[in-house]
Amino acid sequence: MIRSFLPFAIVLLLMVAGGCRHRPAPAPPQNVIILLPNEDGSSSGSLVVFNHAGSQQLTNAYSKVKVTHADTPPSTPVQVDPAEIQRLFGETLALLPQAEVRFNLYFEFGGTVLTRDSQAELPRILEAYRRRKSTDVTIIGHTDTVGDSQTNYQLGLQRAEQISHEMLAQGVRAADVFIESHGKNDLLVPTLDNVEEPRNRRVEVIVR
Repeated sequence: MIRSFLPFAIVLLLMVAGGCRHRPAPAPPQNVIILLPNEDGSSSGSLVVFNHAGSQQLTNAYSKVKVTHADTPPSTPVQVDPAEIQRLFGETLALLPQAEVRFNLYFEFGGTVLTRDSQAELPRILEAYRRRKSTDVTIIGHTDTVGDSQTNYQLGLQRAEQISHEMLAQGVRAADVFIESHGKNDLLVPTLDNVEEPRNRRVEVIVR
C-alpha cells in the first residue's frame, strides 16, 4: 500500500512546487485593529496598539491600524467607513454578546435624594434595560468617607434600594435586579477619611 501511493504523492508535490514558482509571494499575515463606538454611538475612549517596533493610538471611532510583523511598527491610523465594517464583519459582530452598560447616579449629602441631573438620567437606564431585553441589572450603592464604615454601608444599601424601587415602579422585573453596597470602600475619587466628595456619593447601575 505504501509503495503504490508514493509516486502519486511525489507528483502532487512537484505540481504544487512547479505552480508556486509562477505565483507572487503571498502577502504577510496581518492583524487589523478597529476602534468601535459604544452601542449608542458615543465615544468608547481610546486604544493604544503597540509592539516592539513602535505604537499608535486610536482615539476616533472607526479608526484602524494594521500590524504585520513584530519588527514593523503599527501603521498610521486611518478612518474606515462604518458600512465597510458591517460588510466585512457584520455576521461576526452579530454573534458577539452585548457589552454591559454602566451609569452613575449621584446623591445629595447624607441621604437618598438624587441630584437633579441624576434624576433626569433614570429614563436612559430604563431605555437600556428595555432595548437590551436585560435580565441582569446590578445596583451598587456607594458613599463618601464621612462617617464610620458600618453607617456608610447601610447608607449605600439604602441608596441602592431607592434606585431599585424607582426602577421596579417603572416596570423592571424584581427577578432581574440585584443590589449591593460598597459603602465607602470603593471610591470613585480617592480621598482621605471624613472628606465630603460629591462624586463618591453615588449608585452605580450596570445593565447587562
